Amino acid sequence: MKDIKVIFIATHGEKEEKKPNPGLTEKGFAEITALKSLLPSSNNIICGTGKRHFDTAKALWLKPNRVTSAAGDADSMDFINGVRVVILADGTFVQYDAYTSLKDNEDSARSMIVSLPDNSIVCAGRPLLIMLGDPNGKSAAVYRVTIEMGEIISIEEIISLGTTDPTLQK
Repeated sequence: MKDIKVIFIATHGEKEEKKPNPGLTEKGFAEITALKSLLPSSNNIICGTGKRHFDTAKALWLKPNRVTSAAGDADSMDFINGVRVVILADGTFVQYDAYTSLKDNEDSARSMIVSLPDNSIVCAGRPLLIMLGDPNGKSAAVYRVTIEMGEIISIEEIISLGTTDPTLQK
């Protein structure tokens, strides 16, 4: 018998712009609410630490029982005066090229995902997908991650209402 399990990732919808630790906009809430029926019933809800991750859980009527920065943190990528930056939770701006969290946290993100029980739901953002090896992740989406014998064997987009950010990369 093969040890196969499936984990679901719900990426946040449209977020507020140019703000530290942004939440979802009204449109972002509506995008996520529309995805609720695509997720299984689960008692294991994992949430990133950013306001937009908690808003995603709220829009899906889910109550997180685990919170971890491995699923996403409060930092946010944005464009300020045409320059791509990362806005830290306290409002500090960091040059995008100096921000190495995606690469630094890759092992933690993979470890967290493969350790979860079958049918877990993770409220996260596109950076989690990038850390798992999918650079084309979209916002306001549901992904199915299949794990066999402790290894991620596939990441499939079930549906996406949002867009991908071609500039978001490691």
